[in-house]
Amino acid sequence: MGYGITLHRFSGHEDSPEQRARAIKKLMNRYVWDGRTISDDEFMDGYELHFPNGEAVEMSISGLSPEMGGDGCHFRLHGIGPAVCGFIYEVACAGNMIIFNEQGRDDEELTNPVAILVEPAQKEWATEIGYQNSVLCESGGHLESLLSGSHAAWLDYRRKVLARTDLD
Repeated sequence: MGYGITLHRFSGHEDSPEQRARAIKKLMNRYVWDGRTISDDEFMDGYELHFPNGEAVEMSISGLSPEMGGDGCHFRLHGIGPAVCGFIYEVACAGNMIIFNEQGRDDEELTNPVAILVEPAQKEWATEIGYQNSVLCESGGHLESLLSGSHAAWLDYRRKVLARTDLD
């Protein structure tokens, strides 16, 4: 059970899916848990990335493959912190992708947004697909603050579910 974040690109820059995938894999290669290098033709689910401060995240990049349109990836977080949020922000910027907080709400409070933008031009895309209350994120630290409320609520929900589960 993890906290889900999806990144998706709708249109914009003139880069190719291959250029996007290479840029994102370059970022990933700094943190792949076993120290190997992800090749240009590798598009798997379930990469485990570890950061120097002890944080970790699972990342699926099958959506970056040319066969899948080259326009998205997914993260499964078990915790949030500056390294994970900084990395997600870097990936979103490299791919010109909107960050979708799966636990968020599209309301005017903007304390727990669904659609989190990394460029002002993405506002039009978010509105076109039905998100009226998107937020422009300016850094990994800003992303961490945007996710912290919904992550805390998710942790509370997770604790309650696990407490009710008979594991014997």
